[in-house]
Amino acid sequence: MKENTIESRLQQVASDSIIKLIMEGNWLESSYSNRFKLPQEFITEIYESLNKELIILAIKKQIEEQIAEKVVNQIATEISSDIKSVLAIKERRDNIRYFVAKNLDELVKL
Repeated sequence: MKENTIESRLQQVASDSIIKLIMEGNWLESSYSNRFKLPQEFITEIYESLNKELIILAIKKQIEEQIAEKVVNQIATEISSDIKSVLAIKERRDNIRYFVAKNLDELVKL
């Protein structure tokens, strides 16, 4: 009875591992020595069934988001550098502190 339990458990673990491997796409990695091999016909069938327009749209969206993020990061870096250079001079810092303290109520309303 124990052998069947161990055998069935090993089969389940192996099955889960293969399903996880396929779902995560790791079987497409360059290190094929320890990967489960799918038949070429199956891979070809999957490739031919793909909606390439949807893939292009998804890639385009991802590239646009990455570019937008890089632009925002670059702008933030530039603004940070500008603020540091403005605040590097003690007189300016003091003038800004005076202005903020004097107009704090108005600034908070913004």
